[in-house]
Amino acid sequence: MTESDATEVVRAFLNALAVDDVATALSLTTQDLKWLNSRLPTLRGRAASGVLKLLDRGPVGFDVEILAISADGNVVQTDRVDYLTMGRLSTGFPVQGTFTLRDGKIARWDDHFSVREFVGGLTFRAPPSKRA
Repeated sequence: MTESDATEVVRAFLNALAVDDVATALSLTTQDLKWLNSRLPTLRGRAASGVLKLLDRGPVGFDVEILAISADGNVVQTDRVDYLTMGRLSTGFPVQGTFTLRDGKIARWDDHFSVREFVGGLTFRAPPSKRA
């Protein structure tokens, strides 16, 4: 796998999550995916995929703006802004991610972000108007 291929796998994974295509996103990960997030418990395998499936059937939404992406062999680094929505609550915050690929799939996903920036970006959206 070339470095260009590796960056495309990560880009496709993040973009699939952004359009709620969790099936495609999961097809780009290994079954034993290890997902690390700043100050949160590490998720492995079925636990990681279970959390991602919340994008399919829950009030959680995700979008991403990739600011920079590069690879060194099978390791891909991203600088991005992640946007999460949970009901009327939303936030956007910078994230530095490291993805390690094995056999063309993401085997390790390690995101680093500031909890202060995550919380500092929280806003409430007004509920949709019921008036025509």
